[in-house]
Amino acid sequence: MRWFLVCVLGFIRLYLDGLKVLLYQIFNKSFRLPDLPKQSGKVAIVTGGTRGMGYEISRHLVNLDMHVVIAGNEEEEGQAAVKSIQEEFGQGKGNFLHFLMPTPSSLFDPDLFVLLEMGCGEEFG
Repeated sequence: MRWFLVCVLGFIRLYLDGLKVLLYQIFNKSFRLPDLPKQSGKVAIVTGGTRGMGYEISRHLVNLDMHVVIAGNEEEEGQAAVKSIQEEFGQGKGNFLHFLMPTPSSLFDPDLFVLLEMGCGEEFG
């Protein structure tokens, strides 16, 4: 019985911590990205940049004057993300590279980087 109470109290504590964070986020200033220097002439490859955090990272990098290559496996979502970014920040700031994401074990395979270079290296150096 004691182990059950310890588990339940742990879950309640965790729930209350989450509630505190939620209330803090609701009633305090929103998160503001730091001021970073312009990154003109640089290229960033963002995997998973078609939505969510990856999309927001792509937007922020384009705002820093970088050219962003969004690599993903959903062609339609990728083109829509690039179109949205280009409409917001201007033409030529991003493009999409259709790329089937590897498994976690193959992330360190040198062939992966060769494929990425073939997909965007010719255009951006």
